Amino acid sequence: MFSGEPINLFSAGEQSFASVTIAENILTPGGLYRFALKVTVGGIEGISSMDVQVRTGPTSGQFTSQSNNVTALESILLKGK
Repeated sequence: MFSGEPINLFSAGEQSFASVTIAENILTPGGLYRFALKVTVGGIEGISSMDVQVRTGPTSGQFTSQSNNVTALESILLKGK
């Protein structure tokens, strides 16, 4: 799925890091994706993977406040419906 960009590689001493940036709206809400990293050092290969399920989130909703008068820095309770 990804090769080259948007994969970023970083090294610091003997440690190295990789990060992936995925653009907005690329992954499908509710979809399950497996990210795998394969490393070869000295002819020895290792692989690790992580499964990620994309949150579907609310598609609509409503918030209500327990108080209609709120003072700055005062805590209020919001409830989702």
